[in-house]
Amino acid sequence: MKEISLEIAKKIKLFNRIETKYKCNFYQFCCLSKYLYDNYNVVSNNDCVLFDYMTIYFDTPDLLMYNDHKNNIKTRQKIRIREYSNGNKYLEIKQKNESKTSKIRIPINSNNIDSNFNWIKNNTIYNINKLTHILNVKYIRITFISNDHNERITIDFNIEFFNLINNVNKKINDIIIEVKQNENYESNIKEILKLYNIEECHFSKYFNGLNYTTIIK
Repeated sequence: MKEISLEIAKKIKLFNRIETKYKCNFYQFCCLSKYLYDNYNVVSNNDCVLFDYMTIYFDTPDLLMYNDHKNNIKTRQKIRIREYSNGNKYLEIKQKNESKTSKIRIPINSNNIDSNFNWIKNNTIYNINKLTHILNVKYIRITFISNDHNERITIDFNIEFFNLINNVNKKINDIIIEVKQNENYESNIKEILKLYNIEECHFSKYFNGLNYTTIIK
C-alpha cells in the first residue's frame, strides 16, 4: 500500500474539477479496494486512513438550493460548513455547472455564519437575505490520490443524516464513491468500476439526505 501524508494531500487542490459519483455495496468495495491500493496513494495520518467528516448544510427558509437540485437547474450552489477530524472548519460554497464542479472556501472557528454572511452574499449566485441550518451529515472517508496528483477518489461510508427541520435521524448502508479529476484528465478508473458492476449515480448528500429524512412536496 502506497501512502501519501495528509499534509501533502491538503496541498493538492482540485477546486475546479469534473466529478462523477458511484454507489456500491461492501462486497463491491472490497473488490475495488485491491485495485486502488495497488495503483493509487492512500491518504494517511499517523498510520490512520479513515477520517471522520461532518458537513453542515444551510439553505434559505423556502429551500431554494434543495429545489434547484430537484428541478435540475444546471447552475446551482450549496452552502455548507465542513469540519475535518483534526477540528479544522471551512465555510464553503460549492457550485455545480452541469458536469463541472468548483468550490471556494474560507477557514472559520464556529458554526455561526453570521459574521461571514457578506462573504457568502458576495460569492453566491442567489439573492439571499437569510440562511437556515438545515441538515447535518456525518460519514467516514478514505481518500486515494493518483501518482500525478490530478485525480482524487473518495470512498464514503457510515453515512448518517440529521434533519434540523424535524429532528429526524437516518443512517444508510450505501457506500458512495466520488471520482474527482482535473478537466481532460485520462484515467481507466471508470472502466475498472464497470468491471466490478459499480454503477454511476446522481447522489447529493444534501439533496438525498433531506429526501431520506423527510417527505418534501
